[in-house]
Amino acid sequence: MIIKSPFTELANARQTPPSLVSEYDSCVDLIGCTSGQDGAHQAPGSQLAAKPHCMLALPGARNALTNAALAAYERYQMGQPDPRQLIDVLRFNVFYAFAHNAKVLGFNDDWLKYEAISPFGAPQPSPPSQPIAASCPANMKPTVLQMTVEHHPWIDFLPCPRMRDNFLRQVRDKGEDAVDEDGLCVDIVDAASARDPESVCLVTWGKPWVLSEWEVTEPFMKKWAWLLEGCTELMESTNTWRRKRGLHDIHFVH
Repeated sequence: MIIKSPFTELANARQTPPSLVSEYDSCVDLIGCTSGQDGAHQAPGSQLAAKPHCMLALPGARNALTNAALAAYERYQMGQPDPRQLIDVLRFNVFYAFAHNAKVLGFNDDWLKYEAISPFGAPQPSPPSQPIAASCPANMKPTVLQMTVEHHPWIDFLPCPRMRDNFLRQVRDKGEDAVDEDGLCVDIVDAASARDPESVCLVTWGKPWVLSEWEVTEPFMKKWAWLLEGCTELMESTNTWRRKRGLHDIHFVH
């Protein structure tokens, strides 16, 4: 699937970014995130509120998102972009990027199942359905924590190894109930969860496995600060993209 759309009209209300078209053909490229309120996500280890259920595993949700993204692209081609479709396209970008990273790591579609366990961190670790390509970038190869802590496969697709380890370290040290994995899934990659521009958390601008092609939004930074601790390269990438749109730098502080 090849969808390209600068969609510069779909900027946030305060600043309109210049056209930024990805060099990677398999992504829809838009940006339009606004600053949100400080997140309601509680610190790891505290009692969590009722968890939102990640709808990623539902084929209907994925199909609906894909159809919405295609509809947005068609309107863009006709010169009639609709700002209401921005969120769907941003979410499609991230979901498609994760699906591509799954293939880079040799995973089949079983990772979409809600109860799936990563072959890297399973109780009896098994190799992915296909071997990891020798050309797999170093940042995408599993870390020691990925190989030793049981987790859902989608964590493996985050392009920042420090971010993956921050999540898994919390699970290892405090237990899986101390981390709202469903909430994180909903915020990052859930194909059915988008509600408003402030719910967009990650933006991918190019090749999904390249860390410098990703950007973190301010709402996500505020809500999941502990997850971004030490993610220097991701912060630098984020600020590179923000500067292209005339936005101030942000700093990951926990």
